[in-house]
Amino acid sequence: SPVPGDIIVNEILFDPPPLGSDYLELYNASSKIVDLRSLSVANRNSLGKVSSIVEIAGQSRPFFPGEYIVLTPDTAWLMKTYQPGRIRISATNLPSYPDAGGDVVLLDNLGKVMEEFRYSDKWHYQLISNPEGVALERIMQKAPAQLSDNWHSASTTSGYGTPGKANSQQQRTIDKAGPWLFSTLSLIHI
Repeated sequence: SPVPGDIIVNEILFDPPPLGSDYLELYNASSKIVDLRSLSVANRNSLGKVSSIVEIAGQSRPFFPGEYIVLTPDTAWLMKTYQPGRIRISATNLPSYPDAGGDVVLLDNLGKVMEEFRYSDKWHYQLISNPEGVALERIMQKAPAQLSDNWHSASTTSGYGTPGKANSQQQRTIDKAGPWLFSTLSLIHI
């Protein structure tokens, strides 16, 4: 059974172009093989309650350590638009992830929150004038999801998204001397 931090949200496209579709990328950051049937994604409604729960898999499917899973209602569009890695699964639906901002909630099969964060379109790189079709990528997988400075717009050279493969904006290691604190200008070691 996964525990918080085992499976993380690694990338999200919440503002697709008009004929496009949202996607959500999960990463298995653990050394465990997790059954995808034990996971769901959701959002929160206006009252702050977990809402729009969508099971990731209707049957048992292994999710291996170091593997990416991309959830999208439109796999064909995603394959045509981005240069994705191996896409293992697609959801027929995703919860609503509004363009201006919203909540992403990852749940286990008992309804326990495995990971959650409230994103905003303001998390995009400030020089991007139109974030439509630009995914947000997690910079450090071990840093908390809720840190806005732990997210960055996918690079131009990656086609503004890296579904199913390593992020264009990522840092894999943490200094052994201690935790990292993010600032808007740089990473500061404390």
